[in-house]
Amino acid sequence: IRDFSDDDVEYLFKNIELLRPLSNNESIKTLLKKPYYAELAYQIAETGTQFSSGDGEREFQIAVWRDVISKERIRANGMPLRRKQTFIDIALKRAKQMVYGVPEAAFDPDALLRLEEDNLIYRDISNGLVSPAHDVLEDWALERYIEDVFQTNTDDIRGFLDAVGHEPAMNRAFRLWLHQK
Repeated sequence: IRDFSDDDVEYLFKNIELLRPLSNNESIKTLLKKPYYAELAYQIAETGTQFSSGDGEREFQIAVWRDVISKERIRANGMPLRRKQTFIDIALKRAKQMVYGVPEAAFDPDALLRLEEDNLIYRDISNGLVSPAHDVLEDWALERYIEDVFQTNTDDIRGFLDAVGHEPAMNRAFRLWLHQK
């Protein structure tokens, strides 16, 4: 899928009322050139979340985690925490094993099915495997994992680096995480 042009983004603002408030935010407007980000922005806007003119990619990412992945507004049975942890665990297990999909039986079944309903994971029913539905979400999940490991290993750099590992996906996520620092 090709990126949206400036005209395409303007078309979105003109024809999708929920996205219109974003037309004055240049940082987020730039993100919306990626069709998947535009879809995520729509899902965020549906929850009522609004961005200020100074918000950028970091705030957008926080909103995606809160409103799309965790779905913090649907709190029954601790589902936001379960969704978040299941998504991170899927991304981590896949990255560490360097495989296309990981066995679904290893994860919280309720959270797994809800993530699938929201098209955040792909579930191959015939093989019982799951994987994140989009690379950008997988990268963000791995960055969150790395941040969590860093916070628990601030006095043990060796333990931190060992936990991160050296697999290609983990190396990429580490570089992305480091860039955020």
